[in-house]
Amino acid sequence: MRVVIGGGSGFVGRELTRLLKSKGHEITIISRQPGPGKISWSSFTFDFCIRA
Repeated sequence: MRVVIGGGSGFVGRELTRLLKSKGHEITIISRQPGPGKISWSSFTFDFCIRA
């Protein structure tokens, strides 16, 4: 299974990432710092629509 983890390089995220990888899952981490297997938060564009 492919899994995306926000904050995957933090204290809890690191352990979660290790656990899921050990079970054969493909992990992508969303982080402040880009790198191998990581996406930076700044690469996202958030479009919010508020409907009245």
